[in-house]
Parts: sequence; C-alpha cells; structure tokens
Amino acid sequence: MAATGAKKYTKTSGKTREFAVVATGGKQYLVRDGEILRIEHLPRVGVDDTVEFEHVLLYSDGERTIVGAPDIPGARVTATLRKHGRNRKITILRFHSKTRHRRKKGHQQRHSEVRIGAITFEKTNTAA
Repeated sequence: MAATGAKKYTKTSGKTREFAVVATGGKQYLVRDGEILRIEHLPRVGVDDTVEFEHVLLYSDGERTIVGAPDIPGARVTATLRKHGRNRKITILRFHSKTRHRRKKGHQQRHSEVRIGAITFEKTNTAA
C-alpha cells in the first residue's frame, strides 16, 4: 500500500543531475527542474503566477555541491503555481471516561501545488 499523507510526488520532465534544497512554510524540500511539489499554502499567490524561493539551503549541479550558512547568496528557485487545494480531513476525537464527555473536531490542511521551473545559481563575490 502507498503511504498516505505524502507531501511530495514526482513527475520529472527529463533526467537532470541539478537539484537544490529550499525552505518554505517551515519545511525543507529537495527540488529538481520540472518536478511537481505539494507545499504549504501560499496565501497571496494566484494560479499560474510565478513564485520565487530565495531560501536555498543547498545547491548541486552534479559536479559540485554548495551548502549555505544558512542560505546561499545568489541562488534562486523559480516555480509556477498550479493549484491550491486541501488535504484529506483528519478527525480528532477526545474522550473522557466516567463523565460521558466526548469532543469531535476535524481539520483540513491547505496546500499549494507548484511546478519547479528553473534552479539558478549566480556566483557572487563575498570576499572582502
């Protein structure tokens, strides 16, 4: 059986060795060019708008790997928002024995689905 509640599923457009790790919504995601990613909800972004992730924590092009401290200056990941959605409903039940007290709540987390467009890395001269 497949694991439920997975945050990411992959549909890549080709074989690429370039990847990056970006931080958004309090989580970190490993991204590649052309990948479809389900992330935390982006509230002020419309469908088919371009989103730019500037918090790139790691970048690799297959030959070299650059790790940020905490971010990599000059690295950006652009993506296009495909759709907004909501995850499966989660039911929360609380029961207190001997008092006939029950409490039932539900929650549906919102998410946004993006297609990763390009991973760019521009070398900046940070030596003073």
